Amino acid sequence: MATDSEGSLIDLRGTLRHFGKRAFAALAQDSSRCFLCGQPESLVLFNQEHVVPAWVLRRFKLHRLRLTLPNLATLTYGQYKLRCCASCNSLLAREVEEPVAALFRDDFDGLASELSAPNNCLLYQWLCLLFIKTHLKDRDLRADRDRRNPSPQLSEFYDWEGLHHIHTVARAVQSRTVIDPNVQGTILVFEMGADPEPFEYGDLYDHSTIFIRIDRVGVVAVLNDCGGAGFVLAAFLSGITGPLSNIQLREVAARAAYGNELLLSRPTIWTELHPNGDLFMKCDLPDAPRYGEVDRAALGALLEYSCAPRLRRSLTPNKEEIIARLARGEATFIYDNEGAFIMDSSIPVPTRDDA
Repeated sequence: MATDSEGSLIDLRGTLRHFGKRAFAALAQDSSRCFLCGQPESLVLFNQEHVVPAWVLRRFKLHRLRLTLPNLATLTYGQYKLRCCASCNSLLAREVEEPVAALFRDDFDGLASELSAPNNCLLYQWLCLLFIKTHLKDRDLRADRDRRNPSPQLSEFYDWEGLHHIHTVARAVQSRTVIDPNVQGTILVFEMGADPEPFEYGDLYDHSTIFIRIDRVGVVAVLNDCGGAGFVLAAFLSGITGPLSNIQLREVAARAAYGNELLLSRPTIWTELHPNGDLFMKCDLPDAPRYGEVDRAALGALLEYSCAPRLRRSLTPNKEEIIARLARGEATFIYDNEGAFIMDSSIPVPTRDDA
């Protein structure tokens, strides 16, 4: 075993098993290399990996539907792809996508039961993979879509080293890394109510938070907190007594992201390669999580970012007034004035003082 100058771990056969932070940052900015194994396209066969998995596209007939990209360009889901070596693409399909697709074929209770099984990191790995693919795809997107103007790519604004941990989890199946269950981030699974849009996806990049709805199951996850953000959310979420709507899921994601921002006692996470070739990701958790003081405006900014796009697409009256209240951290889609859970809500009401 050896560690190179960039902190990458090399096994006794000379194979790079774990990318150090600087090595990952260089890999992330080089689209001619496979984003999982790092091999260049000059040495191995490349093909295309769907950013939103192909099984999701088939299930909801999304291939020809268009999504809006971060630079406001649009693309069909079928075209929303990331270049990847053929070997890693096949490995992801076999070891990650097919098992996760099987998970989401269960109803809500079935999925919740699977996730409660000891040492089950599959969903966490998949969410990290989805998150990192989404942002690696931004290497193809100009910040200014007008090609008459010089423009950086969106990815040039990213702190790639800050995404190192998420990438390490995402490629665990390729690197054969055993993930300590304590490494998993906060993962919240909800039953979803009926909705004309049974698929929903988004993330809050700066807070390493992701949300996804697949039919009657909604998931919100903080990917880099080892569960620390979940403690600050517990009281707020305890009053949820029924299925969520899509905009409620977005609100939970914003609050989870803010919980991650408030977390002062951050875990320490590392990867170690043993002489026998076994690779392990481990963490050191603080004795007790510590949090900063709540700033309504900071929370409101995340609520606005997460919820406003969907609200603007709705038929809700007084949308901009509601969005302004969200931005001040003064509105919620989840509870009414008496603190009761709102079923199938579309219009927010003032947030309780203890929310």
